[in-house]
Amino acid sequence: MPGELENAALRYAVFARQVLEPAIFPLSAPVDVAVFQAREPLPYREAIQARYEPAAIGWRWGPAWSTAWFRIRGIIPRSMAGRPVVLRFSSGTEALLWDAGVPRQGLDPNRELTLLADPAEGEEEIHLYVEAACNHPDGIIGFALNPTEYERRWAEALPGRLERCEVAVLDRTAWRLWHAYEFARQLLL
Repeated sequence: MPGELENAALRYAVFARQVLEPAIFPLSAPVDVAVFQAREPLPYREAIQARYEPAAIGWRWGPAWSTAWFRIRGIIPRSMAGRPVVLRFSSGTEALLWDAGVPRQGLDPNRELTLLADPAEGEEEIHLYVEAACNHPDGIIGFALNPTEYERRWAEALPGRLERCEVAVLDRTAWRLWHAYEFARQLLL
């Protein structure tokens, strides 16, 4: 039976998930995603010439150590004008965001945001590529601290997953509050 601190930590986690997290991204919009999968890493110039197929959230790839290139296209909605807008991309793997042929930012399970415009004007075109390696920062073998479902995922034939790809307004105040709250919550454990 959980003790008082464990129960408090669970209640705080629910509050963070149901109240604080949605406030961080008060407005979001989907973007078009297409994918090209390769067994071996490819240079950017070759990858952008490949034949891409539409991909939906939940699309899976593998095996471990293979690569998936995601082509992301869209327009920042006019409703986001005047506010900071980010790309939220998650594959649960290590990845690299490319912008106009230049590596822009690394992505991983702990870093899924890339600032696109601050402030956005609205109606800006987005044309980006993400090179995602089918491995996580620790390789493909996890640690004892990893949840069981995490270990199961990396034992599967197709462990790579397109988990999220959208543009969203970033509320920096809510973002800072969530981080401070999360830090305090973890002190309870």
